[in-house]
Amino acid sequence: MHRDGDGTSGVGDTTQDLDFEHADYGGAEEPGGAGPLVCGICKAPISDTYFTWGGAIVCARCEGPAREAGPGGSALTRFLGAVAAGSVAAIIGSAFWMLITTVTGYEIGLIAIAVGWIVGVAIQIGNRGVGGLPYQLAAVFLTYTAIVMTYVPMLATQLEASWTEPASERLADANDAFDLEGGELGEADDAPMSNEAATTAAWVVAIPIAYAVPFLSGFENAIGILIIGFALYQSWRMTTKRQIQWGGPFQVGGDGVA
Repeated sequence: MHRDGDGTSGVGDTTQDLDFEHADYGGAEEPGGAGPLVCGICKAPISDTYFTWGGAIVCARCEGPAREAGPGGSALTRFLGAVAAGSVAAIIGSAFWMLITTVTGYEIGLIAIAVGWIVGVAIQIGNRGVGGLPYQLAAVFLTYTAIVMTYVPMLATQLEASWTEPASERLADANDAFDLEGGELGEADDAPMSNEAATTAAWVVAIPIAYAVPFLSGFENAIGILIIGFALYQSWRMTTKRQIQWGGPFQVGGDGVA
């Protein structure tokens, strides 16, 4: 974690090289348990008083600046970092799901829950573990987007096929459907939409349609909707607001608060 300005009040010049943004959550004690505790921030041995910060051990010298610094970065940079990390996770999760579907031929809905977990982890990394409502909303949106984007290739293929079908064939189908008595709807230009235009338009149109696909089948897709709900809840729960928990002061070799 960092502080604005170039000083750290009440700690002295020795804190200038300390990294309050990255605390070491392991290696607090020498092998065998007989060695001294080591501060997760300044890496100095602790022989008297120490604090706990989440899972990290913090010496008395680093405790004040670390508390004052708070979460690293501004609220905006944390949010942008969370969205960026979550977006990457959503793309990876969606691509993995499509790969599994292509290889196996089955759409395994339970992968959606894994996608929600991956997105939640990525957003928590991006927001430096702060969490909160903006991150929860972003997590839910990115998780749902990752899920529905798996429908886009199928939708785009169907749309492209319908748009590149010769107009005369579409007209013949319409005449058959209407069962006209000896009459026809008219003549049609037999030139279909170009393949390039149809492909581009199909993908553009398929994306917004994909967001509604899980609900188009109604109760027939109840299980699918339920699985998606679990995935969204997973990402929502993982990005709830969290407070950094401090403990201490503790005395080295003691059993309680100093």
